[in-house]
Amino acid sequence: MKQESKFKGVIDRIEEEFAVVFLNEDGEDFLEVPKKYMPKGCRESDVVSFKISAQKDRTLDAKKKVEKMLRDVETCGET
Repeated sequence: MKQESKFKGVIDRIEEEFAVVFLNEDGEDFLEVPKKYMPKGCRESDVVSFKISAQKDRTLDAKKKVEKMLRDVETCGET
């Protein structure tokens, strides 16, 4: 399984807080992207590209942190 995915979309519209980006021509697949993450100056019908990557090292660190927190909570009630 790939740890990175790249894709393009077309900005269908820009609403108050989000840009709606169609990922295919029929508009069946789309993203609502907070405007703060969109490049400045984007307009309707602009083509934008995205890259999403899995950060396995950070995932493992976060998992360990949550597991420790759960252990701490479990032992907190024991006396």
